[in-house]
Amino acid sequence: MPKIQKQSFRLTLILIVSLCLYWAMNIAQDAQKKQTADAISSDQTVKPSAFLINSTFFLYNTKGQASEIHAKKAYFFSNSEFIKIDQPNFSSTANTEIKYTLSANSGDYHPTAETLLLTGDVNAQQITREKLIWTIETEQLLLNYKTGQMSTDEKVIITQGKHSLTAEGLEASMNDKKLNLLSNVRGKYVFEN
Repeated sequence: MPKIQKQSFRLTLILIVSLCLYWAMNIAQDAQKKQTADAISSDQTVKPSAFLINSTFFLYNTKGQASEIHAKKAYFFSNSEFIKIDQPNFSSTANTEIKYTLSANSGDYHPTAETLLLTGDVNAQQITREKLIWTIETEQLLLNYKTGQMSTDEKVIITQGKHSLTAEGLEASMNDKKLNLLSNVRGKYVFEN
């Protein structure tokens, strides 16, 4: 009987630790979004200390591979560590055949946190050997370019050719090529004749 109690205790402990980890990850993501929203609302009265027009930021991961953020306009604020970007276009080449691109109406680039929060008509694509593989459309997407993780709580539409999926929320890894749809998942598959 004590052996069964030890196993139950271990399973309960593992479940509690997993729930705490999930809770902590959600709090961190919500804090990132709140910090950005607070900075945006406070920056509406503060003028930028510097800005760039038609500029490119080069980002390097731990393997030395480069990604790029092209900005129509980029605003720097002396009281904040993030950079506000108009019409950002992010591109990353995982290898010589696979390329990821993301675009939006606006973005907040956080160099310290190594994240890019895209807002408004967000469009993400994977292109392999010059052929469009899939497209994700949403209103807001958080990209951690160092880890290759993407996430959103907003509605997403994923299309691949004539096939499509919709869902509320997404967590994806460009490195592991995994995609988790969080809730209200609906799909449309078109059979070819």
